[in-house]
Amino acid sequence: MAPAVTAHIEIVSSVTAAPASRDVLIDPGYWLCHQAEQGRFPEGLEVVRRLGCTVFLEVGPSPTPTATHRQSVDPTLLSLASISPERSDWDQLLHSVAELYVHGVGVDWEAFDRGYGRRKHNLPTYPFQRQCHWFTKEQASGIRPEA
Repeated sequence: MAPAVTAHIEIVSSVTAAPASRDVLIDPGYWLCHQAEQGRFPEGLEVVRRLGCTVFLEVGPSPTPTATHRQSVDPTLLSLASISPERSDWDQLLHSVAELYVHGVGVDWEAFDRGYGRRKHNLPTYPFQRQCHWFTKEQASGIRPEA
């Protein structure tokens, strides 16, 4: 049995367009309704917006609700998707994290990057690195400007 998880943020149901209690979220019937019924996503987003949220990160298999939000609630609010059919999952995740960072959301970069091996490089890393490409006086005197 999985350990109980306590939410630290309020969750608004896209089924009821109202804040959802823990009891509702652990009820299998709720999730059946969530799958079977047409959601009230625009109304739920309006509730979230009234609660003071200005950044929306949609976690799910389709960015359709995010697009709906951009059109129906307020196109100036930041709406991001976690997965998109137009990008690889990793590219979409990086795009959304970058957008969050650019808009002032703190990102724990050390935790985000944990588990990936990295090494430092001396830049520049192009093929003619550390080679002089300046003309000597003798070479420069033989160069004539094009007529």
